[in-house]
Amino acid sequence: LLKRPEYADFWALKWSDLLRVDRLKLGHEPAYNYYRWIHDRFAANTPIDAFIHQLLTATGPVRENPQAIFYKAIGNPGERAAVVSQVFLGMRIECAQCHHHPFEKWAQRDYFALAGFFTGVKRGGAPGGGQKITDVAGSDLKPPRSGQPVPTSGLGSDPITLDDPSGRRRAFSEWMTSAENPFFA
Repeated sequence: LLKRPEYADFWALKWSDLLRVDRLKLGHEPAYNYYRWIHDRFAANTPIDAFIHQLLTATGPVRENPQAIFYKAIGNPGERAAVVSQVFLGMRIECAQCHHHPFEKWAQRDYFALAGFFTGVKRGGAPGGGQKITDVAGSDLKPPRSGQPVPTSGLGSDPITLDDPSGRRRAFSEWMTSAENPFFA
């Protein structure tokens, strides 16, 4: 059953919705390349932690690295944190961007701490046209209420320490797929 092409077709379609493969927003060719990358991961039976690591740490021209289109499909650090936490961790944190709901676990501080992982993503032009995703030194984010920087950290985790200031996404991927992370099954 797992070797049948329908298996990869079905799961690629599901994950394409979750990962925002939208031909109207991305364009036909980039959306198709992004979909094919997702499809090929399922056809190759790529473990989910490897799939996520490849997606979240993608860099380079999007024509050569279609998984990097994720960072074109989802624009800013807060949106990326909200999508990643919901899709991969099963936690909805976007409401915490504005307020702490009394019946929710996650506060505004948690939202901005998680979004800090995505502040070093830079979208720019690639040689020959197209877009290129690179990592630059990111920064901790400041919630509007306090105005004080919130140290970047995973949900319910200690703040990160980086040897490489441009390695925030790699640190996030390692934290998220770690066996110690209770949210990543």
